[in-house]
Amino acid sequence: MELKKLGKTKLRIPPIAFGGNVFGWTADRKTSFRLLDELLEKGFNYIDTANVYTRWVEGHSGGESETTIGKWMKERGNRDKMIIATKVGMDVGQGHVDLSADHILEQIDLRICIEITCPFLLVLLLAHCVENTRHSYGYACVFRLVVKQNNCL
Repeated sequence: MELKKLGKTKLRIPPIAFGGNVFGWTADRKTSFRLLDELLEKGFNYIDTANVYTRWVEGHSGGESETTIGKWMKERGNRDKMIIATKVGMDVGQGHVDLSADHILEQIDLRICIEITCPFLLVLLLAHCVENTRHSYGYACVFRLVVKQNNCL
């Protein structure tokens, strides 16, 4: 697998990301772990996920994909080998798209809580959607703050 440099960072990723929206939904824990093991064996180290993934499934609240990935990394002890991209901004129960600074920070705080029990390296944080320009300056600033705090890129 030929890895490419990610922007101006030292990180190297494959030319495509593995979509993590199946974890905790159509792929149960055993299947998810098998897929993730095979992914790493083949040289893929880059997984795309989001806090909204599986929220649409009855009985789920979102975040199941991130939690599954975190548990897999903890169990396998391979956190340092993986690059995880996650996204914020979609409706995770608040009833609307939200890229406000407060919402982004709240979602990052929830990830930190998840990390206590299942390590999750928040490496790359992306806006999952484009909202109107009302919050564009706010979310740009909060993304910069998160980077400065060394929580992600």
